[in-house]
Amino acid sequence: MDDPIDSAAFAHPGMVRDLIRLLPRGLTKDLDLRTLCRLPSANVGKGAKRRLADMPVSFGLRPSAGRPRQARLLLMLEFQSTVERHMALRLDAYAALARQDLLRRGLLGPGGMLPEVLCVVVYTGRSRWTAPLGLGELTARGLGARLPWQPELRYLVLDGEPLGEQDSGRGRRGNRALALIALQRCAKAVDLPGRVKALFDLLRGPADAALRRDLKDVLGGMIATRFGGADADVRLALDLMEEPMGLAMRFDEWEAEFLQEGREQGRKEGRSAGLEEGWAAERSLLLRQAARRFDAATAEALFGMLAEVRDAERFAVVGELIVDCVTGRELLDRVRRTNGEFE
Repeated sequence: MDDPIDSAAFAHPGMVRDLIRLLPRGLTKDLDLRTLCRLPSANVGKGAKRRLADMPVSFGLRPSAGRPRQARLLLMLEFQSTVERHMALRLDAYAALARQDLLRRGLLGPGGMLPEVLCVVVYTGRSRWTAPLGLGELTARGLGARLPWQPELRYLVLDGEPLGEQDSGRGRRGNRALALIALQRCAKAVDLPGRVKALFDLLRGPADAALRRDLKDVLGGMIATRFGGADADVRLALDLMEEPMGLAMRFDEWEAEFLQEGREQGRKEGRSAGLEEGWAAERSLLLRQAARRFDAATAEALFGMLAEVRDAERFAVVGELIVDCVTGRELLDRVRRTNGEFE
């Protein structure tokens, strides 16, 4: 697994389960996803040469008539950002080594039988996957039908287009693995914020805190390397990865502070509570827009500038400045000047 993003993401069992849900229903309907067991990824081949498979995992199968008890499926996951013509040969070697490892450790199935193997390539490149999908397609058939005893392994590819990144069908709505793949395949900086937001919106729960933390740094590195760091869309995408739950909670705190201060001031000056709630909502909306357009630090500074503002025209001016300004510093400077003009 060359990509640190995949290493960080799929070390978490929940992401592996989401990935499995993207596979054809006919292949996975009998898997018991609760029984996921990650196997060692390092195997030693002939001559002590170390071979690495990205992620071999196994799943138990649900009890069924005609199926051996405690039967399992060995799933070989390979993550690729480029097309590898001889992928079938590589996966054949990985699968054989993984089965040998199970034999060596005495982890065979009922009756000493080897588990079935499913090999899946998760492809995040921008072009289509064009490599042969089986050993047969890589093998010269000099004797043809006279030599039928040939090894034959075929693998499944999860490619960007067949995945249907906008599809909301089974296993796709709210799928974190699909959102991550869509982000990895992003080709335009302008699409980054939407894809980052789509992923991190799915990682807001407390159970995803470790995954969110692990992804933040590696995704930031990928974005900076691929797109650079000066573009406004890139900056916004990076900002959106900064602990979205914490920022959302800060927005709520700001709005509560606005509302409390406004009510206290309103009681002194005889203004209605409903009017203060309206001003608080206006301020909160502008802060959210500033954080999305620039960063949390800009929104924090803007918070203090808007605390005493109760003027629809001034709020409208600030909203226009958020759209027009190129940097957060420019926004804050112009808001300061604008406040002086209104005073």
